[in-house]
Amino acid sequence: MHHIIIRLHAGLCHGTQTAAQLGLESPHLRTGSLDGASGICSLYMALITLGVATRFDVQQLRVFANDRLENSWLASLNTYFLGSEPAEIMQLLRTVKREIRYRASNDAAVPLHHFALARLSRDDVVLMNFEHRNERGGEWVLAVGAEFVLCERKLIPLSLLCLDAAAPAPSIARFNGKLLLQARPSRGRYRYVRADEAPIAVKWAFSLAVGAAKRRKGRRVVVAP
Repeated sequence: MHHIIIRLHAGLCHGTQTAAQLGLESPHLRTGSLDGASGICSLYMALITLGVATRFDVQQLRVFANDRLENSWLASLNTYFLGSEPAEIMQLLRTVKREIRYRASNDAAVPLHHFALARLSRDDVVLMNFEHRNERGGEWVLAVGAEFVLCERKLIPLSLLCLDAAAPAPSIARFNGKLLLQARPSRGRYRYVRADEAPIAVKWAFSLAVGAAKRRKGRRVVVAP
């Protein structure tokens, strides 16, 4: 019998319960109809998941000064409506460099999904950039976990589990997007499923792993036959 195993970042879980089961808010943030803020939303979702910021901190940035996050917010205004390039997201991360560590997927010899799985296993979250011909900077989602099948004592990755700012907030699961890994990518193109929509082909162009300076221990593991 095969088992499905889901591993999520510790920031989405509290012991054996998810944040939703405890009545806590999801780190999910939603983009608007007119902005190009998927990269900025994904960055702040990463900070919330890592425990560097709270959802309240982020929501109040436009109203109250916040010494730790003010510089990131002011820097983000330059690309909020236009979309964010990878270099601009890294520039935003430098404004909180005392509290986080980050690493870009610069090695062309390492497939992007191998990089993401390796960094997730180290308690990082992974900002993933999909190229989009009509949007500057493309689209960004945040990988917060992975789904595996246990077959003959071997874990085979099935998908990366994502928080997607372009989709409605997850209600039960702690993610609302999946990057499918079963099929071998063709020219960097993967199959991506957003919420309950049909799979679409995306060109995964870049990844940026982000971790807290002080790591949180423990991961949520769910096993289902």
